[in-house]
Amino acid sequence: MKGPNGEDMQRFGIKVIPANLLVDETGKIVAVDISYLKLKRKLQQAL
Repeated sequence: MKGPNGEDMQRFGIKVIPANLLVDETGKIVAVDISYLKLKRKLQQAL
């Protein structure tokens, strides 16, 4: 990762560690550092 300016941090839009990533069934990252309420809504939409 190489710290906060690392390639992966920038590529995935991660601003802090720990971070969470929401990944769809194809492996595509659909959200980064999503709040609990937004996560809950996205999961309900997906089901």
